[in-house]
Amino acid sequence: MRRTLSADQFIAHVMRATSRPAVVLPELRTVATDLVEENLTVGGAHGPGTPVDTGHALSGWDRMRVGPVDLVTNPVDYMPALNRGHSPQARQGIIGPVRRAWPQIVAEARAIVARGQARGGWYAA
Repeated sequence: MRRTLSADQFIAHVMRATSRPAVVLPELRTVATDLVEENLTVGGAHGPGTPVDTGHALSGWDRMRVGPVDLVTNPVDYMPALNRGHSPQARQGIIGPVRRAWPQIVAEARAIVARGQARGGWYAA
């Protein structure tokens, strides 16, 4: 079964948060999705990352665009258990902390875009 982290709420927030969506939205969406993916995989300020035992769950993440929405998915069969906090490496789960941090992720992405650091895919604070 494929588990999906939808960016629908993120995009709605971005559309409300920016006064120039036609100019800023594509770049902002890319940066925010990069930050979401980072926090889901290796971890960061907004999420613990994917627990690593064999590396199978970590390597299962995939990113795709479906229309205007970027999706970050992981089809690994035991991902639901990891997301429920089964691993001591991520007791709060993986997706939940990142989902709750969307407003902060959007704010961080906006700051990165505003500083002109969005090109290149590496974002220094």
